[in-house]
Amino acid sequence: MPSVSGKWIIFLVRFTVMFFLTGTVKTGGILFNSSMTASETSAAVTGLILILPYAMGRLCGPLVSVLLTFSSYQILGTIGGLFAGAGYVLTGLFAVTIAQRLAYATLSGVGFALMILPSSLSLKDHFQEDYPSIMPMAMMGSYAGIIVLPPLMDLFQESYGATGTYALFGVMCWTLIPCGLLLGITPRDSNVDSSRLLKDREEENEDDEMEQCVPSDKESTPEHDRSFRDQLWDSLREHFTLFGSLTFCLLFIVANLRKIPADGWTLFLIPHTIEKGFHSYQAARIASIGGVTGIIGRIFATLSFQTRLSVLVLYASYFLLNGAVFVLMEVVPWLSKPLVLQYIGSALNGCLISVQSGMTPGVLALIVSDHQYKTAYGVIDFGNGVLTLAAGVIPAVFLDQMGAFDPAFYLFGAVSIFNGLIVVILWYFSSTEKTS
Repeated sequence: MPSVSGKWIIFLVRFTVMFFLTGTVKTGGILFNSSMTASETSAAVTGLILILPYAMGRLCGPLVSVLLTFSSYQILGTIGGLFAGAGYVLTGLFAVTIAQRLAYATLSGVGFALMILPSSLSLKDHFQEDYPSIMPMAMMGSYAGIIVLPPLMDLFQESYGATGTYALFGVMCWTLIPCGLLLGITPRDSNVDSSRLLKDREEENEDDEMEQCVPSDKESTPEHDRSFRDQLWDSLREHFTLFGSLTFCLLFIVANLRKIPADGWTLFLIPHTIEKGFHSYQAARIASIGGVTGIIGRIFATLSFQTRLSVLVLYASYFLLNGAVFVLMEVVPWLSKPLVLQYIGSALNGCLISVQSGMTPGVLALIVSDHQYKTAYGVIDFGNGVLTLAAGVIPAVFLDQMGAFDPAFYLFGAVSIFNGLIVVILWYFSSTEKTS
């Protein structure tokens, strides 16, 4: 069985990764107005730069999935921790032009990508059948970041300005370097670590060559090269064959579209609250309340897999409720003015978005087989990156064109309701179709 202490160390690693990953978005929310003013650019470009580290962490999912065939969780995770912090430090110390900001944001995003998938797969290796319940708990780190970082970054900005805040946040992100080193802890009975699998395959190939009396290394090299190409082709083909399952296609739509309201709310809640006439410190506290209830949402996500009710019915209901809250907070005028109602709205949205996010990896584990999970996770991560970019740009475009974030928050509600309806369809077909 896996080491008890080792499992919980990996749990803390995943928690820390999610703390800083979501922290990039909330830090962007605090710095949105000052960054737009300092760079003298549009809201859309500013939103793109601020969401890019988080989005790249998702966009690179398939690439990291392929890299894990030839490298280990520990190596990729350690490099990732270094890159994640370096991008923010360089932005704070040297970034002047838009191109520089984009380059450094991309560097941080690649760093986070090298941490996300290895930490998730390591957690799955350690907890095995308990993974659907444990993953939402580990992802509470996202909402711990939402609680802690907005008021802290607001304080940094008042004391050191935007450039100092970027640099300090980057130094904090270097905590991920030791986290990457800790990914070297493996379960005692694990045979799924990618580096070990590759080594085993090589040893099997060597044994086959000896049995066939291959005369020299020179003659075996073309066969080895062909095997490498075949492995790469098989990996790419597996990415595409996932879409032969209707249930996976439906989940792929939901898992990606949910990023528009989730990440849009995370990044733009603070500037939208300031837009309504509240002070920046009040907006930071409102965002932090969403983080507190987000942790409660992770608990609900875990419990959702342990009840007698259908997991997918619960999953759909959370999307529908979230859409209703978004729409009501914008449509009903008296709900958007009092400070206490802003706290309540943030609390409800934080909890419901958290439940959806926490349940998605577990629902994926129920939809696809174990050997497909790594590939499926990487494919969804890539889609998440694309939709995260959209979540960072679309609300900012509304601000540029219409002078307000209100239409974007209407959109968040509509997308959430649409997702709920798609999950209802997924629930229907999942009862009649089983993925091989």
